[in-house]
Amino acid sequence: MNEFQRHYAAASGKYGIVLPGAKDYLKPEFAENFALAMDAQPQMVTANNAGIPAYFTNYVDPELIRVLVTPMKAAEIIGEVKKGDWTTLTSQFPIVESTGETSAYGDFNNNGMTSANVNWVPRQSFHYQTHTRWGERELDMYGTFDNSMDAVSDRDFVIEALFCASTAMMHLSRCCEEIILWSNPAFGFVKLPDAYATGSSIMPQKKNPDVAEIMRGKVGRVYGDLTAMLTILKGLPLTYNRDLQEDKEPFLDADHTLSTSLELMAGMMKALRFDEVRMARALTAGFLNATELADYLVTKGIPFREAHHITGSAVALAEGKNLSLEALPLDALQGLCDRIGPDVFDVLEYRAAVARRNAPGGTGPLSVARQLEKMKAWLHETK
Repeated sequence: MNEFQRHYAAASGKYGIVLPGAKDYLKPEFAENFALAMDAQPQMVTANNAGIPAYFTNYVDPELIRVLVTPMKAAEIIGEVKKGDWTTLTSQFPIVESTGETSAYGDFNNNGMTSANVNWVPRQSFHYQTHTRWGERELDMYGTFDNSMDAVSDRDFVIEALFCASTAMMHLSRCCEEIILWSNPAFGFVKLPDAYATGSSIMPQKKNPDVAEIMRGKVGRVYGDLTAMLTILKGLPLTYNRDLQEDKEPFLDADHTLSTSLELMAGMMKALRFDEVRMARALTAGFLNATELADYLVTKGIPFREAHHITGSAVALAEGKNLSLEALPLDALQGLCDRIGPDVFDVLEYRAAVARRNAPGGTGPLSVARQLEKMKAWLHETK
């Protein structure tokens, strides 16, 4: 290491900023040749400038900072390969030289005054190129456009994405509605964790389902993004028009809203706690097992029309006695149909009723398990 390099290392370590990555874009014979940078330096300035702000000790071109720290949402969505935009990286290091004067002691002169001058001039600018290749993923999937006018004149892909986002948000909203209702004390089927709810400003016992309510409200925002894009396109002539630059705000807004909502919903669903006792108690209201009784009668050889009528009579009888169907005595049920036997109570049991729904698309535990496995396999394939 020569004399200059030692001073350079010391100065940059204490005052400057070291940007070793920029050297990767320079040829080896230039990367370590600091004399080339010094050749371009202006004359030393020896006037005192003690008021230089401290932040000049670490100076980087503001444009570079913007390029490096500004996230590009499109890159997150479709990916990127960096290869090209010209970017300038500017480093500044201090040059220190003595200035001032010295004099003998006296009553009317400056007594031994010395000072130093620090100059902050650009030492070297590194120019390197990075460019982004967009669209390979889409080209692999869809191929090229058959018509160039069609390619530049519409934004069907944006509308399709916004429609899909609107559909997804609609389903999330319906799920939020269920959570909001089920967390209401009138139902009390679920308990929201504190991370997804807030307390009331006046009622200390109240827990508000804030995340679910806000997410439900966000649906209107995404619907608005879709409507805005459809409105922008509805009257445009061929081919490209500057109106189309308005496609980015609704698209990026919907993407951010949907991705955030999905993340929140996943966390909220994992954290929900279900009150199975209260849910089981609610089953006894509304005669939810009446269809089971009708199906049972059909297995006894009774036509469904007649089974439907007998079941209606059983419900009326239970209502009159303020009982559920499964709470009716066997003799009361047999008074409506003599083909009803003791096995009817196994049929009317709620868990057994759900377990029987195991045909494809059914809501029984085995059917739902198959549906979940199918969905997990699909998610694995799409990753």
